[in-house]
Amino acid sequence: LHALKDSLASARRAGWRQGEVQILGTLGNTYFHLGDTAQALEYHQGALAACRTMADREGEAASLDTLGLIAAQAGDSNAALQYYDQALAIQQAIGYRRGQGYTLTHMGFALAMSDKLQAADQAFDQAVQIRLDLSTASGAFVDDLAGRAYVAFLTRDLPAARRLADECLAWIEQHGSGGIEFLARVYLILYSVLLASEPDRAAQVLDDGYGRLLQQAAAIDDPAHRRTYLAAIPDHRELIATWESARKKDSDG
Repeated sequence: LHALKDSLASARRAGWRQGEVQILGTLGNTYFHLGDTAQALEYHQGALAACRTMADREGEAASLDTLGLIAAQAGDSNAALQYYDQALAIQQAIGYRRGQGYTLTHMGFALAMSDKLQAADQAFDQAVQIRLDLSTASGAFVDDLAGRAYVAFLTRDLPAARRLADECLAWIEQHGSGGIEFLARVYLILYSVLLASEPDRAAQVLDDGYGRLLQQAAAIDDPAHRRTYLAAIPDHRELIATWESARKKDSDG
């Protein structure tokens, strides 16, 4: 982060606007993924303003999308959807389909938060189709499958939810969890879907998700950032609390 901030200062001194925009976006993304949404918001608001000045449409859409993620993480799904709508409109206008895939995934989760379940399922399905068309069905593909499993679970279509959960787990077993954007959320969904019908398997999934989250945290060098990563991101807090509650039930047994 210090190196990025030094680079930002250098880009500004040199008047290198494109470099400034790229670094602002990178700083915003980095702080967001570490759980520092205040810093992420500040940098992405700066990046958004700079992108609009430069008519950088792809960068503008990227910042709008991340601002949507920040709003969603704060629990404001309506604001998140407004940001996603703006981002998606730009991505469609410039033909940036990879970006559309990510924004549709994010939109799907925000729509599910708003109980707009049919629209959420459609957004996840569109994201899947884009990724299949582009042959970029990386770990982000699992986010969409888990999103559809979540919608099926909420609508009580349990056979569909379990089938989609099985697809997620098969993907992870074959490819690993790299590239999954919302790792903790995916594992929480899989645990919830499996808990009623396959409690032992659900417990194994929960253990796996908890372990993978701790592995990600261990890769963060700065102890303060590591603590923020685990404590400030709602999905991470929920996964840890769910794991601890499950372990306590087992020990009280």
